Amino acid sequence: MSKNTRLETILKVLLRQKTGSLEPPATTFNDRVENLAYHLAEQGVIVLLGELDPTHRAQWGTHVRLWMSIYAELYYLLNYGLYDATDTPVAYMADQKYPIVVVFEAETLVVVRVLTNLIIPYVALRQSADMVSRAELRGIVDTMLDELGASNIDIEKKNFIRAKAIEHLYNLLRMEIKQASLTNFSQAFMIEMGMTQSQVSATKRPDNIPGLADQRASTQEAREVRKASPSNIIPLPPLPKPKRKPDGGGDDDGLVGLLNRYRG
Repeated sequence: MSKNTRLETILKVLLRQKTGSLEPPATTFNDRVENLAYHLAEQGVIVLLGELDPTHRAQWGTHVRLWMSIYAELYYLLNYGLYDATDTPVAYMADQKYPIVVVFEAETLVVVRVLTNLIIPYVALRQSADMVSRAELRGIVDTMLDELGASNIDIEKKNFIRAKAIEHLYNLLRMEIKQASLTNFSQAFMIEMGMTQSQVSATKRPDNIPGLADQRASTQEAREVRKASPSNIIPLPPLPKPKRKPDGGGDDDGLVGLLNRYRG
């Protein structure tokens, strides 16, 4: 374990906590990291990696909270809007080192998968672009909604979810924290968008953050248990509360219920 990089160590410790076992490692650093990240996603765990310009590091806590709040709000939107599920994710710092490594855990695996296979690689690929068109953002969001089985939902409800998701995606692209993706676009997405492997290879970016592949983990770090605790938890916004029906009943169904939660 002491020969692993810091990032591999974090991923392996998390996977051992979730499954009690480890996936046999691949040959290259990128492939080892990607394999571990995919296996964690199947357990409802997303590992997010980002870097801040040194001029912003004094306020790193503020940037991390904003970063995670956007992901939490996107998760709520998809989870409640499409599946009427109300579980609350948890986010916490894996350690206190740079680059920043955050663990985001949630219950709805289909949403975790689409974040892992589409949204996070997209943000990593396009965050450095000077301008991203609304049409491109809509295409990404529509692909995401299709993968989540949203093709048959009420059109007004779908339009609302699409608009809010585009807003969250736009905000992620504008973050001061520059994301790297430990995973790649899903094959289905690449085929649908007509992209080749070489065109999206930049999304597997751990090596592009200086020194990360050589950032060795100490024996002490390898023994540390990385779990959510009061010392490393990142405050997340709560799921918007539903408004009561005029007759005093529960939340309205369909679009009305969604609007009641998200339009205040």
